[in-house]
Amino acid sequence: MVNPARTNNLAPFKIPTAVVEPWLEKIKDQSVIASLIPSSPVLFGTTEAFAFSSGEAEIVGEGDKKSSNDIEVKRYETNSFTLQKTVRFSNQLDWADKSHRLRIIDRILEDLQPALARGFDYAALFGVNPKTGGASTYVPHYVAETKQTVAAGTRNGYEVLDEASGIIAGQGYSAQHVALAPDWAHKISTTRDIDGRRLYDSFSPVQGTTSSIEGLKAVVGRPVAGNILTGDRAELKGTKAFVGDFSALKWGIVTDLGLQKIMYGDPDGQGDLMRTNEIAFRVEAHYGFGIADPNAFVRVTA
Repeated sequence: MVNPARTNNLAPFKIPTAVVEPWLEKIKDQSVIASLIPSSPVLFGTTEAFAFSSGEAEIVGEGDKKSSNDIEVKRYETNSFTLQKTVRFSNQLDWADKSHRLRIIDRILEDLQPALARGFDYAALFGVNPKTGGASTYVPHYVAETKQTVAAGTRNGYEVLDEASGIIAGQGYSAQHVALAPDWAHKISTTRDIDGRRLYDSFSPVQGTTSSIEGLKAVVGRPVAGNILTGDRAELKGTKAFVGDFSALKWGIVTDLGLQKIMYGDPDGQGDLMRTNEIAFRVEAHYGFGIADPNAFVRVTA
């Protein structure tokens, strides 16, 4: 005889659109990458993307022969990966009425939201699994892969940003964006001139807030510092900022948000759910990510 509980163990949990859409927007708001550059359509798996350049136009006179331009095609990969987080709740949730369930689901999503946003940033910036801090084979290319670096040291922020922007210009790009670690953002925001006035009134050091500094669109986020990094990525700890043209990367959410209710078993290594009178919720977000050219970025080191 089939156990009815077993057939429903991974029951899809339908979340109202009115709940999901603002939640997804909050994930985007809290992600550094998503705050700097809008998402694009992406596909599952490893796919090939293209960047095209056909050179310049030409002036021709009456009767002149018109030449053609060869199109330069730059190929790069986009890779998909899944971020998941599992949380436990008392199984009394199953006894609650509909309105109470929705309030609890709001709490669940509120808990999961910042973790997914940070997880995407850790993966995109450093190519790591945010749970372990170690390199992930699912994200073979990442922003910190750039070999171009500038040391912040004790210099003023504008000196560092000017040097980084110059390096990027030398690669044929225009620096348009900067993602800052909280400690360096604080230092910059408190820099004053000889009369005690703040140098950067338009810049906000508040995490997740979009502002500007030295003409660059700026966002501050904890993942930029890379303090969770381990193994061969640990050498990137203490990063102060990434300056660049973030349109040189492509990202998107591949499929709709997945939320599962799990009623038995040990889905997270914390013990059997039925033994502890709990149920678990697992949320999964499927991302796609790729970088056309790492030379569009400069990493600011300590």
